Amino acid sequence: MPIRNLVIKNFKTFFFSNFFLLAFIFPIQANTANTPEIAAASPLTDENIMAFLHTNQGMLWGILITLIIGLILLQRGKHLYEIKKILNAKFASFTIDETHQKICLYQRHDKNIAVKLPIKNLIKSDIFLNDKSITSINAIDGLGFSATQEQALMFQFSTESRDKMLEDKKRKIEMVLIDDKYRQYNICLYFRKGDQRYTRTKYDDVIAQLVEWSWLVALAITPEQTTARIVKTPRHIQSNQKKQQKTTVSTQVTPSQVDNIKKQSASAKHVNNEEKLIKSQVTAAENNKSAQDIELINTLDKLTKLKQQGYLSDVEFSVAKAKILQNLVNN
Repeated sequence: MPIRNLVIKNFKTFFFSNFFLLAFIFPIQANTANTPEIAAASPLTDENIMAFLHTNQGMLWGILITLIIGLILLQRGKHLYEIKKILNAKFASFTIDETHQKICLYQRHDKNIAVKLPIKNLIKSDIFLNDKSITSINAIDGLGFSATQEQALMFQFSTESRDKMLEDKKRKIEMVLIDDKYRQYNICLYFRKGDQRYTRTKYDDVIAQLVEWSWLVALAITPEQTTARIVKTPRHIQSNQKKQQKTTVSTQVTPSQVDNIKKQSASAKHVNNEEKLIKSQVTAAENNKSAQDIELINTLDKLTKLKQQGYLSDVEFSVAKAKILQNLVNN
């Protein structure tokens, strides 16, 4: 790596110091070398330089554009090299060996385990977001982990995820472990600048892994300061459990409960039949009363017409009317 830095540094120094020499003096010397008499008669003056620039504008523009592109590529390459250098100096990922209760650390672009640490030998585990400590589990200071701390941790990550990743904005998640011999292990789990992500694991996956690790290491090194974890059941599992509960309840009905259900059903049917009978009787009575009313009105109309035509006297009309009304009351 130092040799590469030296080559880049020397190349930049040579490029800047010899650009004007390569662009102006060398073409003039090449032309005058073939014509000694012109070289002797044409000294290097301002007029000759201007004439050369005017004659070779296309070539000079090409050199200028090439220079600009080269500088841009060189700058980007240098920046990328510096980022990779930082990432290569740290561990890139980790896994958990649950059988032996160990954490396995991996170097960048390497599938082989670089370091394997017993979890119980750790005394501190810190999580950093953009170089700021957001969670610390410390066996010496008695700092454990709890559901409240998990919520605070998730809030920090959620707030950071809502920020827009502009061109120069960096987002970095690191974890620092210290064992009982005070050896420090730095793990860069996530690094992004602008729209370019330089680590393999996605942001949400890193967060989920860190939450699981925090509970695991806290229970291992600070069990007394760590509260019980509240595990939220996913919604699709909750819906399946409710369906299973409904199925279980429906299949656990006893024979006596079946008889009660049948009796209740029969009683309900009997009540419904009685209600229908009463309703039909009321309806029939109402219809009969309506028919009687119509018959009374028609009879009185006939009596009135007979009286008007002179067939009945006032006394006869009154007697007939009283008789009709009496019959209606008796009915």
